[in-house]
Amino acid sequence: MKILALRFKNLNSLRKDKQGDFFEINFQASPLKEAGLFAITGATGAGKSTILDAITLALYGVAPRFGKDKANEILSRGAADCFSEVHFEVRNKIYTSKWLLLRKVKKSGEIEYAEKMELAEMGGTILEANKLKEVKEKVEQLTGLDYQRFLRSVMLAQGDFSAFLKADEKSRGELLEKITGTEIYSQLSKRADERRFEEKKKLELLESQIDESKLLSEEQKTAIKSQLVENQKEKEKLDQVIALTNEQIKKAKEIQELNKQLADFEQTYQQVMLQQENAKNDFEKLLRHEKAAHFKGELSEIETLSNLVQTEQEKLDKEQSQLPIKEIEIKKKQQEFNQIKENLAKAEQEQNAEFPKIEQAEKLDFQISEMNKNLDATRKQIGEQGKEINLAYQKKQHIMQVIESEKENLAKIQQYIFENHQDKLLVQDLGVIRQKLDYLFELKKEIDKNSQRKKENEDSTKKVHEEQKKQREILEKYQKEVAEIVQKTTQVHAEKETVLQGREIQEVEKAYNQLLSNLSKYKQIADISLEFEKLTEVIRLLREDIFKNSNDEKRVAVFLATLKEEKIHLQEKLDLARELYEKEQLIQSYKQVRQTLRKGEPCPLCGATHHPFAHYQADTKAKEQTWRAYQNELDRTNEKIKKAEVEAKGLEVTLNKQTQELADNQIKIQELQKQFTELSATLSSQIAIHESNQVRNQWEEKEKHLQTLEKQNMLLKEKQKEIEHLGKEEESWKSKIQKLEIELTKINTDLANYEKERQQLEQEGSQILDKGKKEKEALLDLLKKYKEAIPLEKDKATWLRKLEERVNSYQQNIDNEKIILDKINKLQGEEGQTTATVIEMEKQLKNLQREQEKMQNELKDLQSNRKAIFGEKNTQEEKIRITQTIKNEQHRLENLKTALTNVQQEVEILKSSIAQVKNRLQENRQTLAHKTDQLQKRILPDFENIELLKQSLLSNEAVVQIRKLKEELGNKLVQCETNIKMTKENLQKLSSSAGISYETLEVLIANLEKYKSELRILNENINEQSFRLRENENLEKQFSEKRKEIDKQRKEYQRWKTLVDIIGSKTTNELRAFAQSLTLAHLIALANKHLEKINPRYHLRKKDKAELDMEIVDKDQADNIRSINTLSGGETFLVSLALALGLSDLATAGRQTQIRSLFIDEGFGTLDPDTLADTINTLENLQLGGKQIGIISHVEELKNRITTQIQVQPKGNGVSEIRIVG
Repeated sequence: MKILALRFKNLNSLRKDKQGDFFEINFQASPLKEAGLFAITGATGAGKSTILDAITLALYGVAPRFGKDKANEILSRGAADCFSEVHFEVRNKIYTSKWLLLRKVKKSGEIEYAEKMELAEMGGTILEANKLKEVKEKVEQLTGLDYQRFLRSVMLAQGDFSAFLKADEKSRGELLEKITGTEIYSQLSKRADERRFEEKKKLELLESQIDESKLLSEEQKTAIKSQLVENQKEKEKLDQVIALTNEQIKKAKEIQELNKQLADFEQTYQQVMLQQENAKNDFEKLLRHEKAAHFKGELSEIETLSNLVQTEQEKLDKEQSQLPIKEIEIKKKQQEFNQIKENLAKAEQEQNAEFPKIEQAEKLDFQISEMNKNLDATRKQIGEQGKEINLAYQKKQHIMQVIESEKENLAKIQQYIFENHQDKLLVQDLGVIRQKLDYLFELKKEIDKNSQRKKENEDSTKKVHEEQKKQREILEKYQKEVAEIVQKTTQVHAEKETVLQGREIQEVEKAYNQLLSNLSKYKQIADISLEFEKLTEVIRLLREDIFKNSNDEKRVAVFLATLKEEKIHLQEKLDLARELYEKEQLIQSYKQVRQTLRKGEPCPLCGATHHPFAHYQADTKAKEQTWRAYQNELDRTNEKIKKAEVEAKGLEVTLNKQTQELADNQIKIQELQKQFTELSATLSSQIAIHESNQVRNQWEEKEKHLQTLEKQNMLLKEKQKEIEHLGKEEESWKSKIQKLEIELTKINTDLANYEKERQQLEQEGSQILDKGKKEKEALLDLLKKYKEAIPLEKDKATWLRKLEERVNSYQQNIDNEKIILDKINKLQGEEGQTTATVIEMEKQLKNLQREQEKMQNELKDLQSNRKAIFGEKNTQEEKIRITQTIKNEQHRLENLKTALTNVQQEVEILKSSIAQVKNRLQENRQTLAHKTDQLQKRILPDFENIELLKQSLLSNEAVVQIRKLKEELGNKLVQCETNIKMTKENLQKLSSSAGISYETLEVLIANLEKYKSELRILNENINEQSFRLRENENLEKQFSEKRKEIDKQRKEYQRWKTLVDIIGSKTTNELRAFAQSLTLAHLIALANKHLEKINPRYHLRKKDKAELDMEIVDKDQADNIRSINTLSGGETFLVSLALALGLSDLATAGRQTQIRSLFIDEGFGTLDPDTLADTINTLENLQLGGKQIGIISHVEELKNRITTQIQVQPKGNGVSEIRIVG
């Protein structure tokens, strides 16, 4: 990697104020390119190190002196932004990396900083932009160097190695880690120890999660299983008893239900009889209605004529009352017509008189409007001229105020310069103050670090003490477990002998196998007996069902015959109703002929001249409703017949199926008897097949005996397995105890190491405090003359900026004094010119005012003439008013003429209508009187008068309702008689077969509740026992899985423990010491190559039997071995420089990237002229090897030897400039 060019702006004292201006250092341009070796020179605090900060900012966004989180502190005072840009070459490709910082002020006044970075190839192709992390990662990928490795390989701070050489062995290890970046090895040891501790905690947590006491013992499991089997058998018996009791209760309830139904049917029969008696009056009304229905047509005709006479009379009265009203309305409209004609004539006269005056007034209005426009323009000019004069006066006043204000500012500036003359010297001391302050705060950080290490030591010691206590408690627990296991093993041996009772295990197994071979046969005959009992019960129930279905078949046959008889009666009624309806329809079809009949004229059908039914209305709707009601009833009866036939067919199919099923079950009974006899013979059993309880008891006794043998057999195996398990468990606990004792020995060693570390930290802390006290006193002496105190570290940047501001402020006041004097002279000239302008503008204002007065007089004359002609009235409004009045009156006149004509026509129509109505009314009255007399004669003797005839007629709805009620009551009587007869028959049959009286039903229900209560308790016990067995099985599975986890975790813990035993813990740090020793050996080998070139007199080597101690071989003193502490200042610098160059080689070792740019910091001032010359020659040799080297120094001899220089020169006000000379 090689740095080609650097551009930057507004970094600390290196500031540029002009837009687009920046500093640029081109390392590939003359004179830097040809020189190869150059110096960066300048006074302390001028900004030499800022050039190096610019390089790291552009590449990594970090400045070494400010850290990652304080990049904004490098921004120049008062600047809004800064940037740095580096062009660099890697493997023959050129890239540009840029860093930018923007300073923004929010509305709240809070300052916000925004960073951006960008990486691009030569030619402008952007690789990464804006995302800081991605840009940094890309730079590391291209260069092969992260930020820390870049500092160690490109920017060499030999001062770090100077401190390294003078430190003791422990401090040297920490410094070596810091310089070489090998802190990772200390962190690895610490993290491995912490991980070992974490894995150990996990193992202990898993072990604590297994509680063997929660598991059931084998005896408990066997007892629960046995009890569960007994409870299940008891449950089966109880289920059978409950089923039998339920069947008995069912039959008793059927008898009870039949008795209740019988009572209900008898009560219904009485109710139907009562309903018939109550409906007697309705039936008589129906009879009278049927007689009156024959005169319904004539009665309807008389009512129609009566209604027609009444309607005609009402119409005549209404029209006669309207005629005088219409005549009055005609008179009113004639008067209104005459008034409108008079109003129209007046409006036309007004139009002829006013229009000439309106024309004169409009001409004057136009002249007044134009005069007002001119007057407004003149007023506007006067106003604007007045404003300009006021502005000129204000400007003059402002200039005079500014002059006074500037004179006051000048006095203050001159006073400030006098009072702060000592700030001239601050620019020279500011760099020294900054250096001393940095060193003081560095010491403070070392004190804080020392305190933090003390606290870590204290915390670690406390943790190890707690661990020690816990391990001892665990050891006691393990020892107690071993004693309990030995005791338990002895107990299990005794239990095993108790079970055997002097027998051998083989004898128990033989008896068990023999009984097991016969048990299936006992179980088989028990199942056959139970199946025989069930089939016997099924046959009994089938016979009962067959009997019941036979009775139902007879009942349905009776009901079907009744329905068919009812259907015949309904069909007769339907035919009669249909015939009446068809006749009524025929009468209705003559309606058009009847409407053409005229009094005295012959009928075209019969030839009669008298037409009594000319206006008759046939009642076809009532006849149709009656016919359709009978049809619906017949349809319902047919539906009932169909359902009854389906039910009869279903009962027939069911009886056939049940009969066949009865025969099949009887065959199965015979086969079961045969199988039972054969199996009983093989077992020598004398129990009959129908004795199912005895057969089942025999099988259960054999099964219980088998279970006893099985339990003994299983118990013996479990005891043997338990003895073996306890032996393994005892060995496991003893192994744990041994490992725990080793762990306790390790903990004691850690405690001793922590105590030794604590004593070393106390000694280091005391030394750092002494250094800090001396540095603080020296800095306070320097700050006295500036009346400043040492700031807090968090206020450091603000405090230094404040000092810079003092320097800048002093110089700024000098510059401002000259600026203000120039400004005052300029302002006094502007004040005179403004006064002359005001005088000229006032003359122009007076001329405009005279012109305005003349126009106002002319306007008054025009307004007087206009008022005399037309007053204040609006001409346009008056024209519109007069014109609109004439139009409105003309429109009203036309409308009224049309309305008058319409009313006159209405009166003529009304008179004609009155005459026609009178003629029709007289004719209809004569016809009504004739028809009424004829009907009165015909209705005798059934009805005395026409009014009684009308009262006897019922509505169609009432007729249908009464007829329907009559039929329903008749059907209900038949149905009730049928139901009562069949219910009595069924009750007699069921009572004779069931053998159950009403008194036993309550006892049966009480017994059933008792059995159900026993069953609930039994189910609860079964559920509880099943749950305990399932829960125990789940726990066994969980503990099994947990033991696998424990074994896995124990292996994981052992891995980390083995690693810690090899590389050391966070207190012993074996890995750290080993890595540091290797690193130092490699670094010494690389440094000796450079030391050979700088001064071949010296050779570095590691001290025997010391990991980090070094010594010097002095070849000029016969290879005398010298301690590092005997080196002079110049010798220390040479060795430090060699180590720094070696570190650069070490940082890039094994990488493809070659470092071709180096920057070396201060330290050359300690060398004598000859050594300095040798050092420069060595550096020039490095340059010849392709490296470009920059040296930061203010040593005069070095400046004279290295003529190519980047000079950083202060300009004042805390700002510096860069010059490149060569």
